[in-house]
Amino acid sequence: MDMTQIMNASLGLLLGSPGVFLAALVLANLPLLLWQVGALTAPDAWFIPPRYRSGQDLYGMLGLAGRIFTIGKIDVPSTIALMVSLLTSLLQSALIVPLVAAHYRGRTLSLLDALAVAQRALPRLLAAWALPFVTLLAAAWLYAQSNVAAVFGVVLLLVGFPCWLFLSQVVLLEDAAPGRAWQRSAALLRRRVVNIVGTWLIFELIFVVITALPTFVMGMSAALYPPGPRLNALTILAGNLAILLIEPLREAMATLLYFEQRRRRREKDA
Repeated sequence: MDMTQIMNASLGLLLGSPGVFLAALVLANLPLLLWQVGALTAPDAWFIPPRYRSGQDLYGMLGLAGRIFTIGKIDVPSTIALMVSLLTSLLQSALIVPLVAAHYRGRTLSLLDALAVAQRALPRLLAAWALPFVTLLAAAWLYAQSNVAAVFGVVLLLVGFPCWLFLSQVVLLEDAAPGRAWQRSAALLRRRVVNIVGTWLIFELIFVVITALPTFVMGMSAALYPPGPRLNALTILAGNLAILLIEPLREAMATLLYFEQRRRRREKDA
């Protein structure tokens, strides 16, 4: 299957059982949702997370680390909020990927069963994603040094990104240890890395634009509507609605692409 076929298959899979996927996504985003509610009810005591989409956690971490290395000062509220977002993102993958895999194989997996799988796999998932996080920190440090060093930071990200494209799928569906998961994720893209990663980056750009659109519209409306708790609430609500529409599709596409690449590898090895 090409990426267009994978997107169509992912949409069909999600629309076949929308309730369970939406319930899983709400459950996964509950820590972040509670954080946002707390920020709205007590704005002087809470810091509202700077993003409203779990898929942007890595970008958020890169930007935050870049600011810290540039000004030499840790932004404690932003760092805490980002840690909540990172945990939410991993919990989201841990819940949705097993559900997608089960439906793809024609099986039934309840939300409680998916939660049990997520609970068992979350420590390994955290450990497996430690290396990508360190890679992002290194890239951010290089970016803060000089323009020449920033180029090396960009190269580091471009080289590292293909290695962790299937990291969550390998940990959750193959019960792989963190080191083995990293190797396996990179191996699945062998000989097709430019094609797959290039296409996937285009889809990522589309996802970022779509999920950022509600927040952008609300920001523009601030010129007509006085800023305050109501506008903040509407912005968070619109952003979370975008999550409910886009994030299951991202996880489903990545998982179906993982199955497609695994099938290709088996055919070549046969």
